[in-house]
Amino acid sequence: YNLTNLWICDQNGTLMDNSYQAHITSAYSYTDFAYPIRLIGDLSDGGVDENGNGLFDHLRVSLGVVATNNGTCIAEARLVDGNGTDIASASNRSWIEGSMPQEMILDFEGVRIYGSLSDGPYHVRDLYVYQTRDPSCKDYRQDAYATGHYNYTDFERSGVFISGMKYEDLNGNGTRDKDEPGLPGWT
Repeated sequence: YNLTNLWICDQNGTLMDNSYQAHITSAYSYTDFAYPIRLIGDLSDGGVDENGNGLFDHLRVSLGVVATNNGTCIAEARLVDGNGTDIASASNRSWIEGSMPQEMILDFEGVRIYGSLSDGPYHVRDLYVYQTRDPSCKDYRQDAYATGHYNYTDFERSGVFISGMKYEDLNGNGTRDKDEPGLPGWT
């Protein structure tokens, strides 16, 4: 880093001395300085079947964090398919003890994964972690993680079903009467 344009003034604001190239520091990485919160280690994933029906209600992604101070932390990310199409987003708010590596969890909704009709692996993108006391100081990974392989059919389906019968409306009244047959190939 270069310290440039250094001006030294007295208590009245009178310029006492100045230097354009005042000092060049040794090399530093941003990780050498204090951080409010940081992602650590590798991420992991697994399906969670909460109701025991054999389908995953969530795709759980676990991540390690360490914070300088105790406080409420937020993790948030997007889940995309292999083409980069958004599937779901997740966020979690957790109390983190300062200076202790801890796990945070992001649960992506299974019905959204099923609804994407895309098999995995899925990709965790735009992963942020930050403390609520200073949301401007975030740790971020753009392409954070690729999950294991999943079929979209491994996940819970939506509770919405559409049913009915297509029929020939012989009298044109818009209602199916007893004598109006269903059309073959339609249910």
